[in-house]
Amino acid sequence: MWKALLAVISDLAWFVGDLFSSHKQLLNVNDSLYPRFESNQKYNALSSETLKLRLLLSSYRNSSKLQKPLSAEEFILYRLKDLNQPVQDEGFFSGPGFFHERCKGKPGVRTSIIPQRYSVMEMFDADQQPKLLFVENIFGDESLEVESVGFHNKGEFQYNVFTKKEWQEWRPVFISFNS
Repeated sequence: MWKALLAVISDLAWFVGDLFSSHKQLLNVNDSLYPRFESNQKYNALSSETLKLRLLLSSYRNSSKLQKPLSAEEFILYRLKDLNQPVQDEGFFSGPGFFHERCKGKPGVRTSIIPQRYSVMEMFDADQQPKLLFVENIFGDESLEVESVGFHNKGEFQYNVFTKKEWQEWRPVFISFNS
């Protein structure tokens, strides 16, 4: 049974590779089918990890995304789906205004100023542009272990630990999803 499943997954990877035509060589079926991210590494549209993530999200259907680096929204959606959180699709992240404002009133979604493990942290930079981070862990001193894409540079994955004082200065909103 496992050989058959692996064969189907392998065939699917090659099929998606054909969809990416000239980018087919970037997907190596001997590699893990799940993306692995390294801190301070940029993931552009042609990165194999970006292609894997988009395959898992079915983002390859959106041809405009295929030309762009990995986005924070895609990364957050991938992390939430990986944890079986009830987020419908990428459209949930798109639209005008701030993410936490679009979440208000949605069933199973809670916004708070208190961090929660596996929540989305929305903060704002100096230009009042929203930034999305994924809260991986909360330590006893209330410092946060977070993962992000595009926090400083487009497509760049970062792993950080922020002290309570650091993250509170940003006045973030935490969005959690109940399964």
